[in-house]
Amino acid sequence: MDKFRVKKLRIKLKMKQTLFAFIIGVHPMTVSKWECGKLVPNGSQLIILKILEGNLKEGLKLLWKIQADLIKEKSNECIKS
Repeated sequence: MDKFRVKKLRIKLKMKQTLFAFIIGVHPMTVSKWECGKLVPNGSQLIILKILEGNLKEGLKLLWKIQADLIKEKSNECIKS
């Protein structure tokens, strides 16, 4: 996925780089570097981007669920510590 497609997708979703990065599970600087052409998404990142590109509604639902599960897992780890 080239830098123009990443930015076009983010704009289509009406998201700032920070939220877009959170949804994908990367640092906002990573999104910025993708959009400048300094980095390219790796395998798992590319899959997520393609899901978002192909079926935005279902892709977003899936990603929000994954992020919520990760947050819940992290908070459980903190409670146990």
